[in-house]
Amino acid sequence: MAGSLGATLNLPAAAAAESVSGYIYRDLNNDGVRDVDEPGLRGVVIRSGPRSTITDVNGYYVFADVIGTINLRADAGWFRTQCTASYSGPSSGSNYTSSCPDPGFGAGGDQDFRVDNQLLTATVASGGTASLGLTPDWTGSGYSDYSTQPDDANAVDPALRLSPGYRLPGAQVDCHHFVCRPGETQWSLTQWLNQGTAALKRLRAVVTAAPGSTITHVRPYYGHGAGSGHTITGYTVTDATTGSLLTVGIAGALSSPATRIKVKLVGRLLPASEYLTDVAYRMDEDASFSDGNHDGLPDCDASTGAAYPGQSCDKATDSSPGSYITYGAIIKMRPQTDADAIFCPRVPDSCPVLGVHNKTLGGDSNDAAAWKVDSTYP
Repeated sequence: MAGSLGATLNLPAAAAAESVSGYIYRDLNNDGVRDVDEPGLRGVVIRSGPRSTITDVNGYYVFADVIGTINLRADAGWFRTQCTASYSGPSSGSNYTSSCPDPGFGAGGDQDFRVDNQLLTATVASGGTASLGLTPDWTGSGYSDYSTQPDDANAVDPALRLSPGYRLPGAQVDCHHFVCRPGETQWSLTQWLNQGTAALKRLRAVVTAAPGSTITHVRPYYGHGAGSGHTITGYTVTDATTGSLLTVGIAGALSSPATRIKVKLVGRLLPASEYLTDVAYRMDEDASFSDGNHDGLPDCDASTGAAYPGQSCDKATDSSPGSYITYGAIIKMRPQTDADAIFCPRVPDSCPVLGVHNKTLGGDSNDAAAWKVDSTYP
């Protein structure tokens, strides 16, 4: 035996489990450093894979027993401060608040999250910290009015944001590369954001199916841990065309597919927080393919996301030719006011320009999501 020969077997030490923690706070002076007078934000859900936690009254969160490096995401409704790169945010003078680069570029020591399409994420090693400075939406119509001061914040400010391609975990993988085939299902993440400083109650929204599709499922998004918007206790779904209350079954399946639904949240949405739902749109089996140049040939290959020979497969948007578009809009809440939005229950009819991604436009309580369609049935 090895021991009888006097040999010593050196095994690698097991990696020690440590915690990851941080603060989510209101960055009153836009410097990315938490000062003594800057309050923490309670009720923000922080996620890491299947785990989740909620910030306390001081804005503090912690994940125990962390080994190695983990990814974090903050379910926050406010904007990250210190977005200084081009196409990144308010302090740069850009029209867009939905994207910020990785921390750095002069960011403060307590600014550790990046932003992509208003999804705030960070990467941190065990034993490390990751904090996030935020600011509510502000009064005014553009970035010339940008301010993080309390007197300039909007008190009541809901927003809705739609993002296609966020498939509910466990659901069948359809619609690759933002291109669907007839009969496939596209999932779209719906972010209910509280961008103001007052809690919101009785939030209601209308969501429309893209022509050539029907809405088949609505359920909370569990992609980063159980639950979201921890003070929201449930929701109801109504067929907006018939007025019928729809039963929500296993995995969010609706008792009857619909082309237009109303969703009502139960509970309060706290300032700086968000609630996430996932909505499924099943393409009709006879849905027509995207034909942006009207030559009778499909534009986009669902297998690769690339254009077919001789065609152009532009990114799907609410303005690009051949896009299938779904719309969503906040239509009611308490308090029943919003300084920078017009509620439009008939969305997209009679609505202001969709401004959720662009602060200089009105209508940040509504949004659109889009994808393209190929011709081949699976």
